[in-house]
Amino acid sequence: MNFNFGAITCVSCKAFFRRNSNKFKDLKCHFGDKCEISLLTRKFCQRCRLKRCFGVGMKIDLMLTEDEKRQYNISEPIINQCSAVVPISRPLTDYRNNFNELEGNKLTEILFATDLIQEPISEVTSIINDMLEYRVKLTYKFTKEILNFPKLTNNVQAFNQLCQNDKIALVKYGAIEIINVRSALLFDTSTQCWSFNTDENNASLLHLDLLKNERNNVYEAYKTFLTKFIPAVDNDPLIMNLFTAILLFNPNRPNLRHKQLVKLQQKSYLHLLQRYFLLKYRSDSEMRAKFTALMNIMPDICVLSGILWRNGVESEPQLMGPLLSEIFDK
Repeated sequence: MNFNFGAITCVSCKAFFRRNSNKFKDLKCHFGDKCEISLLTRKFCQRCRLKRCFGVGMKIDLMLTEDEKRQYNISEPIINQCSAVVPISRPLTDYRNNFNELEGNKLTEILFATDLIQEPISEVTSIINDMLEYRVKLTYKFTKEILNFPKLTNNVQAFNQLCQNDKIALVKYGAIEIINVRSALLFDTSTQCWSFNTDENNASLLHLDLLKNERNNVYEAYKTFLTKFIPAVDNDPLIMNLFTAILLFNPNRPNLRHKQLVKLQQKSYLHLLQRYFLLKYRSDSEMRAKFTALMNIMPDICVLSGILWRNGVESEPQLMGPLLSEIFDK
């Protein structure tokens, strides 16, 4: 499996898509375009197989043009001559349609791991109207998601190779920030509301305006973060998931013993994000602009995280419960 033309597919589907992507209108299905495509049946109907390729996100515009092929054929020998070994990083001026094996494995791993902590939203049955209700339900949300956090970290090989001290430090000082940043996926810009699960069967709406009553100007911090972050992520879960890994491997967390090792892992995910931007936007200048815009939000995330940390420290221990009390205990 690898990242091919905008989707994670096998080598066989990559080759099939390359050969047939422009033939969809000419291909015929004798069963009403309703063939079930599987490993065993995929060769029986080219039209339905191609339809499946488009359905999982493969895109014609991510294929190399003839000019790009000529550019690639010229630059490839030069790249090979300059590389005694093949590192994870690659020149960001090449427009190849997929990641190398190491990049693809790392990308597939983080997509699988982050999918384990993404839960569907239940039916919205209430609106949070006061600050006490807000704190109680937010405590439930953060506690549950921290308990789920090992589903993410246990499936990231680079994290498991760290010493126990550094694992604890990255989770203790990073979990709240990561959960909070990922909550942007739950925010509706048209209504200015989050919707999130408040128990096993129900979800609640939280209006951003309610946070005007919260301490330490958290409303303005959230508003600034969301206004910048949501457009930068572009409603793309792959960007969010790579950004999650970048936040997880933050070498500036307190009490780390092997900062350089953590920093190396963060750099590998920063590189993957740049590579993905390049494949998505097909322009080196636009890739750099999008990447820079996202990285420039880091100070806003730090400000918001600092405010949430202060509010957590100032909260009543009996309201937070033992797990969050431990997280906020420096």
